[in-house]
Amino acid sequence: MLFRIYQPVTPVLQLTGEDFAYLTRVLRLSASDCFEAAQEQKIGVYQITQVGKNSLTALLQSAYTENNEPEKKLHLILPLLRADKLDYVLQKATEIGVYKFWLYAAENSPVRFGGSKFDRWRKIIVSAVCQSRRNHLPEITELKLTELPAEFAAVYYAHPAAEKRWPDFADNSALVIGPESGFAPAELNYLAVRASAFSLGGRILRAETAAVAAAARALLG
Repeated sequence: MLFRIYQPVTPVLQLTGEDFAYLTRVLRLSASDCFEAAQEQKIGVYQITQVGKNSLTALLQSAYTENNEPEKKLHLILPLLRADKLDYVLQKATEIGVYKFWLYAAENSPVRFGGSKFDRWRKIIVSAVCQSRRNHLPEITELKLTELPAEFAAVYYAHPAAEKRWPDFADNSALVIGPESGFAPAELNYLAVRASAFSLGGRILRAETAAVAAAARALLG
């Protein structure tokens, strides 16, 4: 199985930066070796023709289409978590098949938006897409929890006090995960009107555990 990068499928690829470094310095590919480039469902098989100091050239040998995406689209709405925890959720939930990530700064979130974090988060998602051989690259967008967009077919939120144990997620549903310290009263009041609560069981899970476990059950069964 060829290693895959996320790039548009064109007749010629000129790679620099992280893709170049990974292919040549980590995988130690050289001239005449092959790899795949993917963008959504179109996959191209490339052969390296030239390797320079900081770039390589590869020519398209063949192309095909595939679809490794889940049958349902699941949007995952996450609170800002500490760096290593959020990185973990983005990586694992991408591998599982989450369609899109939405991040909000909860009242009880330990961190706030700032800096160039979105660039780093996108790199994590791209790497997970290539590793898991997904076709769709999930977007990551900022929102306010009390102003959820109307595009979702249904919205569910995990809460330990909920009576319902597990919802039947429809296509294009959203799953809201709360922060470590729980939802603030204003957030809960809004969700009680806009969304449906469910419980993951009697145990209190960490936010990153709840996010990955719920996404896996919703998409993998």
